[in-house]
Amino acid sequence: MEAVFKALADGSRRRVLDALFDRDGQTLQALGAHVDFTRQGLSKHLRILEDAGLVITEFQGREKKHYLNPVPIHEVTERWIAKYAREQLVAISALKQSLEGVDMNNKEFAYQTYINAPREKVWEALTNAEFTAKYFYATRVQSTWDPGAVVEYLNASGDDVVVEGKVIEADAPDKLVITWHVLYDEAAMKEAPSRVTFSLEDVGGQTRLRIVHDQFPEDTVLFDSISDGWPWILASLKSLLETGDALPLPEQRQQAAAS
Repeated sequence: MEAVFKALADGSRRRVLDALFDRDGQTLQALGAHVDFTRQGLSKHLRILEDAGLVITEFQGREKKHYLNPVPIHEVTERWIAKYAREQLVAISALKQSLEGVDMNNKEFAYQTYINAPREKVWEALTNAEFTAKYFYATRVQSTWDPGAVVEYLNASGDDVVVEGKVIEADAPDKLVITWHVLYDEAAMKEAPSRVTFSLEDVGGQTRLRIVHDQFPEDTVLFDSISDGWPWILASLKSLLETGDALPLPEQRQQAAAS
């Protein structure tokens, strides 16, 4: 947490985070157009933010894109703000944003975690129904994982498909890209499919797992739910691979899985 505080203490780095908050997934060149730094200075600030886990990067073709990672900020919030009149602070913040006309509809979500397991095991957990049934809200994934193949996440009973998609890229055990179309929510079901990219990298025997969920349609209703859902899913996956036990399902998910 010290690295997070150090990174946030600098006003220039906070401006970089603000620029990514306004538009996530920017290249170094694109970021440079929004902040008044030299290329070398911006690169230095980004390295510090990456070391603190506040920014993660993802190569898309030849482009290296930078994403805001909300996890460290969430941890700081839970540790230092949650017990101090959180509801009042959230209400004041929402009012301020409304009056200032701030657009909170961020159309890209990025998340990163480290799992003490080899990439091959993490890949298997992402693509094998026996694993997803344990950590992915009791759903069972089905696909041949060939490019263009259908991907389906079935509910616990196997009667209904709750998420459907297609394989865009499957390069085991490094990268998996699929489309994402939700069927369990009537409003989200009307939206065009979005895209999910899983990237796996070996880091000293551990796996750095990154997820980027993007290409949402305008006025998406899905983004808020996945911003809460993906961190829990990946935390449950991490727990399963490291301890043998996934996280207990939240109460509302227990009821949905049982139905």
